[in-house]
Amino acid sequence: MWVASNGGFNVVELKCSCGGTAKRVSDIEYKDLAFSGWRCSKCKEEMVDPYQANLYLKYAKLRKEGKLKVKVRKIGNSLVISIPSVLRELLALKEGEEMKLELTKEGVIAKV
Repeated sequence: MWVASNGGFNVVELKCSCGGTAKRVSDIEYKDLAFSGWRCSKCKEEMVDPYQANLYLKYAKLRKEGKLKVKVRKIGNSLVISIPSVLRELLALKEGEEMKLELTKEGVIAKV
């Protein structure tokens, strides 16, 4: 059980049920992704930020339903794709941010 000292989840530290203190981290790995959350310094239990967990669940649902397909559009001499809002929020992407593109035998990989 986790207790937020100010009643919310936008805190730096949480009290863990083991009696330890969980500090804010940004390296909790789940399904090859890194999430923010809290890790107890005593028992090492991790809790993913509920907002990010909810975004991931929305992403997983859209992926399962096949709704993460995007169309390629032309703007000027360039081709563009729109990134769905749930991915934008999950990856914390901002307008103007650069992405690297890599060509693999599976297709194109975009990296933030």
